[in-house]
Amino acid sequence: MLEFSNVTVQYGKARTVLRDISFTAGSGEITVLLGQNGCGKSTLLRAAMQEIPCTGKIFCDKTDLSALSAASRGRLISMLPQHLPAPTLTVRETVALGYAPHATRLGASEWARVDERIAEMGLSALADRPVCTLSGGERQKVFLAMLLTQDTPILLLDEPTTYMDLSFTAHFFDILGRERNRGKTILLVMHDVSDALRIADRVAVIRDAALAFCGTPREALEQNVPENSFGLTRYTAKRGEKTVYFFKA
Repeated sequence: MLEFSNVTVQYGKARTVLRDISFTAGSGEITVLLGQNGCGKSTLLRAAMQEIPCTGKIFCDKTDLSALSAASRGRLISMLPQHLPAPTLTVRETVALGYAPHATRLGASEWARVDERIAEMGLSALADRPVCTLSGGERQKVFLAMLLTQDTPILLLDEPTTYMDLSFTAHFFDILGRERNRGKTILLVMHDVSDALRIADRVAVIRDAALAFCGTPREALEQNVPENSFGLTRYTAKRGEKTVYFFKA
C-alpha cells in the first residue's frame, strides 16, 4: 500500500505544483494517475521516490519513506521514469541492476532470472548490446525488465506505454495484471483515458495542483470525470454482453 498524506510540492515560494494531495494506492490494485500535461503527475511519483523535497507524508504500509535509507527504499519501491537514461552497459548488465538493493553478488539463479526477464520483453537477441544503441521502445523494455527484477512491493510507472508498439502494449497490460495479482501496489501515469478506465482498479485525477477525483472507474464514469476534467466525448460499443467505453477529444 502506498499512502499520500497532505503532500505539497513547491518550486520556490511562488509556484505550488501539488497541494495537499491525499489518497491511497492499495495493495493488489492498479491505480492510474490522470491529469493534463504539467499538472504534477510525474512530480508526485518523484516525491514518492524521495527525489524532490515535499511536505506531508508518504507511507509504504505505514512506514514513512523519508525515514529510510536509499537501499531500504529500493527494496520497497521502484520506478520506471518517463525519460530514460541510455547507459553504455549491456542490456543484460542493466537488467541485473535490479538486484542492487538486494544483493552485491549474483549467482547462477539470479542471472537465470535476469535472462528470463529479458526474454519476457522479447530482447534476448539484444542481451549483449549496449543500451545506448537501442531505440526508445527497446530501452523502455530494458528498464521495465530491470524494474521487474527489482521486484518491489510498490511499482511506479510514468507514462510507460509512450514508446511501445500496440502489440507489446497488450502484453505490458498483461504483465501489470500479473503483478497486481501477486499483491503489488501499482501506480502509473497515463494519458489515454479509455485505457486507464479499462485497466485500473482506481483512478486519481490531478487538476489545478489538487486532487480532483479519486475512485473506481465506475465512479469516474458515473460522475462524468472524462467529460468534466478532460473535455472528452464518450462513445460506447457492445462486445457481447459487455459495454466498452471510448473517449475522444
